Parts: sequence; C-alpha cells; structure tokens
Amino acid sequence: MYMNMYENMCYFNNIQQYIYWSYRLSLLVRAGTIHRYIDMYRFQVPRYTYRYVWWCITINPDPIPFPKLYTPRLPEVHVSCLKMAAEGEDSKVELVPPGLTFKSDVWEHFGFPVTTQNGVRTPDKTKTVCKLCNTTNMRTHIKRHHPLLAARNTAFTSTSSTNTNSVVIKQEVKATQGTITGMFMCQSKNKFPKTSANATTINGLIARFLIADMRPLSLIDSKEFSNLIQYLEPRYVLPCRRYFADRVIPEMYENMRINVANDINKAVSVSITTDSWTSRACQSYMTVTVHFTDENWKIKNYTLTTRMLSMSHTGENIGNALRDVINEWKLKGPAGIAMVSDNAANMNIAAQTAGLCPRVKCFAHTINLASQKGLKAMAKLLARIRRIVTFFHKSTTATAVLKTKQIALDIPQHRLITDVATRWNSSYEMISRFLEQQPAILSALISPEVKRNVKDIVTLSDTDVNEAEKAMQVLKPLKTATTIMCDEHYPTVSMIFPLQSQILESMTAKASDCKLVRDVKEAVRQDLNNRYKSTEELDFLMLASVLDPRFRSLPRVENDKKLQIYDALERQACLFADIQVKTESDFGTVDTHHAGGPVSEEVTTPIPSLPTLPQLPELGDTDDSVVGTSTAVDNHTLEENGLSAPKKVCRSDSANSKGAMEDLFGDVYILSSDPAGTVKPKSKLDIIAEEIQVYKEEQSAPISQNPMLWWSQNAIKYPELSKLARAVLSIPGTSVPSERVFSCAGDIVTATRSCLDPEMVDKLIFLKMNTQKLNK
Repeated sequence: MYMNMYENMCYFNNIQQYIYWSYRLSLLVRAGTIHRYIDMYRFQVPRYTYRYVWWCITINPDPIPFPKLYTPRLPEVHVSCLKMAAEGEDSKVELVPPGLTFKSDVWEHFGFPVTTQNGVRTPDKTKTVCKLCNTTNMRTHIKRHHPLLAARNTAFTSTSSTNTNSVVIKQEVKATQGTITGMFMCQSKNKFPKTSANATTINGLIARFLIADMRPLSLIDSKEFSNLIQYLEPRYVLPCRRYFADRVIPEMYENMRINVANDINKAVSVSITTDSWTSRACQSYMTVTVHFTDENWKIKNYTLTTRMLSMSHTGENIGNALRDVINEWKLKGPAGIAMVSDNAANMNIAAQTAGLCPRVKCFAHTINLASQKGLKAMAKLLARIRRIVTFFHKSTTATAVLKTKQIALDIPQHRLITDVATRWNSSYEMISRFLEQQPAILSALISPEVKRNVKDIVTLSDTDVNEAEKAMQVLKPLKTATTIMCDEHYPTVSMIFPLQSQILESMTAKASDCKLVRDVKEAVRQDLNNRYKSTEELDFLMLASVLDPRFRSLPRVENDKKLQIYDALERQACLFADIQVKTESDFGTVDTHHAGGPVSEEVTTPIPSLPTLPQLPELGDTDDSVVGTSTAVDNHTLEENGLSAPKKVCRSDSANSKGAMEDLFGDVYILSSDPAGTVKPKSKLDIIAEEIQVYKEEQSAPISQNPMLWWSQNAIKYPELSKLARAVLSIPGTSVPSERVFSCAGDIVTATRSCLDPEMVDKLIFLKMNTQKLNK
C-alpha cells in the first residue's frame, strides 16, 4: 500500500502550490471540515489532488515539511478552491442575509459581513461576502469560480462523513426564470437521436418538400438550407443527402406502394394507359398508369411505374414489360384488362403479347394526327404567321412597341404564342392569339422604330385574315374535343364514338366554303374516317357509348346495328355475373366464358308470364262465399298459361296469431303460382335481359350530367348492368395520364440532374404523382 501511495506521490513532486495547500489541509483533519470542502468542489479539483490530500490524512497524519520546489502557476480556479478549503475554518465570517428588496439571483450566494465593536454587532453593507468561500466580488466570482451555479441555478448537495457520524448539508439555489435564448441554447445541447420520432417526422417533411416541389437532393448539402433547419430546430441534426436517397425516400416509396396496392385491390376491374418518352440523359422510359372506379363511383388513377427500356421498342419487348408490370401489381379484370395507348402499330403486338384486351387508341392522338393533316392544307398562311410571331419574340424593341400599341388600342396585353411542330393545338393557339392581337401587330410593324428592322416579313392581307378566321372556326370543334377528352376524373371512353361522328359531320364541305376551308375539312375528314375501322374496336366503343346514359340512343347508328350492340351488352353483362349464355340462334355452340374459369350457370328454359291476379275483396266482406268468390280464377286462363289453379292459404286456429296484413290479404294474394314446383325462379340471365329492356326505354340523361353520378343513383335499379358500367366507363379515352408524367419527369430529370439513377427516377415520379391522389 505504501508503494502505491508512493506512486501516487509522484504526481505531486513538481506541484509546489498544491503541495503547500495540501499541507495546510492536513492540519485541519481533526477539525472535521476537510471532507466537506473537498466534496463540494470536486468538480474543480484535479483527481491527483485528492490522492495526495487523502495520503496526507490517512497514511501520514503528521505535519509534512513544505518542499521548496519550483512549478508554474496553476489555474486560479483550483488554487482559490484549495485556499478556501484551508482557510475556511480559521477565517469564518458571520453573514447577514440581504433583505427582500434585493432581487438579483447572486444574493442567494452572498451576504453582508457582521462586525462587532464594543459588543455591538453591526452588519457592514458596504461590501458583500460569498457564503461558500468568503469572497467579495459577487457576480464575477460566481461566473468565474462557480460556473455551474451561474449556468444551471441548481442546488448543491454535499455529504460529509466522519468515522462514526454522517451529516448531510443541502444548500438550494432558487431557480429563476430564464430567457428564450437561454432556453434554446440549453435545448440545443440535447440533440434528437437519429431514430427518434421527432427526427423521423422532420426527415419525412423534408423529403415531401423535395418531392412535391421537385427539388434536387443536393439541396440537403446546401449550407444555407442547413442553417435554416438549424435555426428552426436546434435539436435536429440534418442527415446527409445519401441518407435521404438510401433510406428516407425508399421507405416513403414502400409505404405509399402498399397503400396504392390496397386501393387497387378493392377494384373489381382495372384498365391501364402507357406511353414512352426519352430523358435528357438519352434514356428511354415507359410509364404505366392504372384506372378504376371505387365503391363510391369515383374514377381514380395512379401512376404505377416509370421504368427504363434499354432494349429496342418492338411490340414484343413492350408487351413483355407490360406483362411484368401487371404481374407485379396483380392487376385483374373479369372481362380482361383494357389498354389505352397511341396509334403506333407496335402497340397492337404489345397488347397481344401482354394479353390486354380491348386495346383502345388514344382519341387525343387521333385528333392530333387528323388536325396535322388539316394544318398542312394551310401551310403557307401558317408560315407567314409563324414568321411574324418569331420576329416579335426575337426583337426587344418590337415587343416594347407592341405593348404600347396594345395599351393604345385597348387590346388585352397578351404575349404572342409560338407553335410546336408535334402539337397541333399549339398552332391553333398561335393563330388564335395572332388574330386577337392583329390590329396591334400591324400598328407595331409600320411604326418607324420597328419598320427599319423588318426584313422578309409579309403582313397578312384582309383576305388572309378572313381565311384564317374561318379556318379557326373549322378547327374549333377539334380543340374542344381535345380539351374534353383530357379530363381524368370524367368518363371519356364513351365519348369517342359520338365525338368522331360529330366531327365527321362538321367536316362535310359546304358550297359557301372558300377553297382553304374546303381543303382543311377534306384533309381532316379523310384522316379521321380511316380511324377505328376494326370491327372489334368499333363495337367496343359503341358498347361504351350505350352504357353512357347520355348517348345510349345512338342516333347515327342503324337499328340493326343497335340490336347487335345491345346483344353484345347482354353478353358482357353475363361475364360480370359469371354466366354461360346460349343463344337461340346458335344454341349449344356459342358460349361466353368468364375470364377466370368455367361458367357457373346455364339457362335455357323460358319463363312463362304470370296469370292475372284477382280483384281485391271489399274490406267489409268476411263471409266465406265472398272470399271464395274473390279467390276464384278463370281455369281456362290458367290452362292456357300451362299452370294449375293457385293454391289458397289455409286458415287455421293459429290465424289469430298472424299479423294483420297477412290475416287481411292471406286469402287473396297467391303465394305460389306453381304448386308443383315446375317453374324455376328467375335466373341472372333473365334479370339482365329485363334490366337491359328497361334501360333501353329509359329517358336519356342530360348531356351535361356526369354519367357516374347517374349510375350511382340508379345502381339499385340496375344491379347487374351497373357492374359492367362501373368497369367500362372507368377506361380512359386517351393516354394523356401517361403523357402528363412526361412533364413531371422533365422537371425531375433536368440538365443538372441527368445522372439520376433510373430506380430513383421511378420512385420520385411515383411519389410525386400519387401523393395528392392518395390523400384525397
């Protein structure tokens, strides 16, 4: 033990001041106060000081000669504490606490010393003394020598013990109200753990901000963004960009994927749209969206995937990719899954490869192709307008003069529009805006400041302007049809056939039309008339129109064709009712099977008509003869219908216990018209046939009414037919939902983010397109 203490003493051979004050402390061992001072200032006295002091007390209690060694001056805080401990008992000062008028927190630790003169005790209020160490420099002393007291304002608790006695000394420091800045400084020291609920919530909010506003992930590494987050929540530690890319966003993607899949699984039947696009990094992507009607007759759609296609865009390759998406999401449909795409020939092969039926051509794309043909008939007029618009876009002087002329002529201050070659509606908007601003454009072109810079620009004559206005009237129905067909929350597939018929009729040339108008009409009509020529495709479009209560009359279709469409409607309704149908024309040969397996019901027996019910007896007649008379039925009529006489309800002693209605009408109304049980009850096939017959005689709905609202109100009236309407009317008439993803993807895969991983592109687009839809 002495060797160990000798090793401990090695720490002190060069510490002159500590040895000196430790020597003084050893003299106080019998005073019983050394323990209190050492424990109270344990946080300020180095560890090796305790070892030496306790060695002085326990191993060698005799006074030790003071070694005359040289050492540098040690920190004042440690020296003052040793001085305080050594001199505390010898120079103890009696203190008087301050009065209530002293509000500062330092008065909890200071008092006024008491002096005694001629036996009179008088407090000296000209100076103050610390209650702990008899120092007189108040707040500076608290901050310098007692930093924990100044920072925390907490109570000190010390325990002193002797050989046989233990005394607990507690001195509480009254807590004072802190400032807001101090509170945040204190909180900032306690950081949120990375996996805590608060940190996880903030991470999710930041990720949603990046996804919703399509911000780059590099924003996380921005110093200014980090400073903003740190100022808003000092306890939050902002993770790095890689943490968001590898953990936060993938977790959000998986959670939303589960929610979308659960919503899709509730649908009875779904359909998809697909289209392809190329990113700025020259990578080809295929987007797939799904569409269905929920239990509330509301059309919903989600973006399923945006995956890269590195192989050639053949119909077989696209079909295999579509089949993988269908299997991955477990899409289903009783009569198959419909696919909507553009008019490319390879999409027919893709639909066959993936087993998608029917395949619907995008009507907006069809209108675009037909309108492009019409615009070619007015190419010269279109080129002159485009040259004028381009001049104003390139000349700042001309733009400023045009704005001045718009104000002078009281014309709307709209900018001129430049068309895009692949979008016919941009050409329509360019001509329409040019005609609106034509007076201001002409006035600006002849102004002196613009005229000297005008080269190779031919202004339009009055005849040109007149022809352009008439051409706009011709193309206006196409523009309106395109706008209507782009609605995602409104049934559009049922409008393809009526719109095509209406456009073809409006494109019929008239004798009063000028040559330009006749050429435009002929070009549009010829192109549009060659679309939807397939019998299978045309029959499906008519079937969809029949299920729309606004267009079910099909006014431009011959009666024989209408009958065929309603027969097809009955067969399709049987698919959803899981019925096998045998028609009279091909009895036993033509079957309509459910897509998922064998048929479950077969109906061949016709249902005879019910006999005429007898008249009700008068309520006052209770005689059996009256009842017998009232229940008498013409047997000849029954025999003609192949039925026996109706069975009467037997009256027994328990009749009094029956309800009043049964007792009153029990002898009159027939419970069974077939006592032998030879007539079968109505089958689903008969119910469907009756529903279709009633539906045909129904009054057409107003053209402005939402057909989904009509079916939701009449679903009880047509329980079987409404199932087919729910599935068919949810099919979109265009592939615009997939094309809308292109705009979103263009903002995500920008020139500065062209190196994004395709998997991350898929997740960002999925979250961006589906977040708002899922929260509705």
